[in-house]
Amino acid sequence: MKSPAFEVQLRGQVLKDMDWIIENEFERQVQKLKPRPVADANDPNKWFWDYIEQRNKKYIEWETKGKWEQ
Repeated sequence: MKSPAFEVQLRGQVLKDMDWIIENEFERQVQKLKPRPVADANDPNKWFWDYIEQRNKKYIEWETKGKWEQ
């Protein structure tokens, strides 16, 4: 025999655990859906982004090593 109170309690416990599992699985699936950056060979501003990337690398290198060696 099953009592209605027991069914409600059991359902609540199962759904609580299911919410946690579903939330974790949902986050993993969303990460797979995020678009990955693709280099566009026809991008007219590629030179600018290359310059910014090189400048940032030099700045990070100077901040982490060069600045402290002077």
